[in-house]
This record gives sequence, structure tokens and C-alpha cells, in this order.
Amino acid sequence: MEERSLRVVATDKTFFNKLTNTLTKFLIPTQIGFNSLKISMKRNVLIKTYETLNADYDIYQEFKNGFSIVKFKDGSYGYIDSYGKLINDASYVEALPFDSYGDAIAKTNDGYGVINKEGKVVIDFKYDEIKTTSSNVKKTTSLNRNNVFYAAKKDGNYTLYNSNGKMVSKTKYNDVSFDNSFPIIKLSSDIKDILYLTENKKEINLTSFNTDYEAHDDYIIVKNEYYNYSGKMIYVDNNKEGDGD
Repeated sequence: MEERSLRVVATDKTFFNKLTNTLTKFLIPTQIGFNSLKISMKRNVLIKTYETLNADYDIYQEFKNGFSIVKFKDGSYGYIDSYGKLINDASYVEALPFDSYGDAIAKTNDGYGVINKEGKVVIDFKYDEIKTTSSNVKKTTSLNRNNVFYAAKKDGNYTLYNSNGKMVSKTKYNDVSFDNSFPIIKLSSDIKDILYLTENKKEINLTSFNTDYEAHDDYIIVKNEYYNYSGKMIYVDNNKEGDGD
């Protein structure tokens, strides 16, 4: 991940102090009512913005999906929201951007984990690696959070979690591959190799993890067999080679 750092500091604190004090006095509500509430809210935004200008960190990556990654002086990372407020007190040795669903993969000294936009832990920080649904799939299926999954690796095996941080099954997978364009996960275990169709939570059995497939909007081709996204075989092309990997 290329570092693009923009220093955010107040070069003249005296000026900002005077400006803040003046505007704060001016914007303090003098009567109860809707207009006073609006003025109070503007005052709070001003103060938060001023606090951000004096913050002890740099902007490491620009805002994406409402959050920015910041870098502290000790080299660790954190997240701020659109008001310039840190979402939690944690610091991370690695931080990835928030996705459109409001979750982010990060890493502490204990390993990788996942947090939500409130800064709360969704998946514990104890894994060697975490893979997730591609950003393309998240965009095209934005109304269905059920298509978001995480594959967390520990001791050489993956555990599959849903977007709420709940374990999908107790099965340990040897390998996991998320399709870049369609809501499909290829999974390999000691028991079987499958295509997991996340929209309907259905499976298509594969000869091996290396078996190729071809995904389309309404169907999936595995060898010479055509399946819908409910995992049902709908057609067999007898003119197409059907054996081998």
C-alpha cells in the first residue's frame, strides 16, 4: 500500500485560538428553538474541525466511504470519521479502508481482524490473513449484505464468517477464492471442493479446487454443466467436453 501522507497541523495556533474563541462566542445559542439548535450544531462542527487541525497525527489516506486512515507519530494507524473524530482508542499496525457496508480489515500486534464504523470489533484480531468479498461484488449487490463474507486464516486453515462476524460453519478450509465480479466463493476442504453461491447459500460441487468455472449474470458453467444461482443444474451441453479439471 503506497503511502500518501498529508500533514494536518495548525501553523498558527494563536490565530486559530482567537478565531475559535470569537466564533464560539458568536455562535452560542441565545434562545431555545430550532434556529438555536442549528447554530449549536455549527458550533460543534467548528470545534471538531479545530481539534482535527491540532491533532497528533497525519492523514495517511483520503476519505473513503466516510472514513479516513490516519498515521500516528509512533507509526501506528487509526481511523477518523467525517467530523475528524477518532472512531476508537485503538491503534493498528496495518489499516485498510472502510468498505461501502461500513466495515474495515485492520491488523494489531495480535493479528488481523475486522471492525465496524463504530470502531467495535466484528472479527477478533487473531488471524494471519483475512480475505473478503471483492469491492465489485459489494457494489453490485449493495442491497444484500448477505453477500459479504470474510475468510480468516489461522494455522494454515480458513474459517468463513458472515458480515456480522458469525461463523458460517465449523468447516476448516484449505483454500478460499472470492470471485471478483459475482457473489461466488470457491472453497476447498478435506471433505469437498465447492462453489458457494452467497445470495441463496447454495453449493455446486467441483471435481477439485482447480476446476474452472464461467460465471454470468443468470447462470454458471462448470465444465459442460449449466447452473442457476440456486445451485440447480438447468442444462448439460453434450457437445462440450465434460471431464477433466
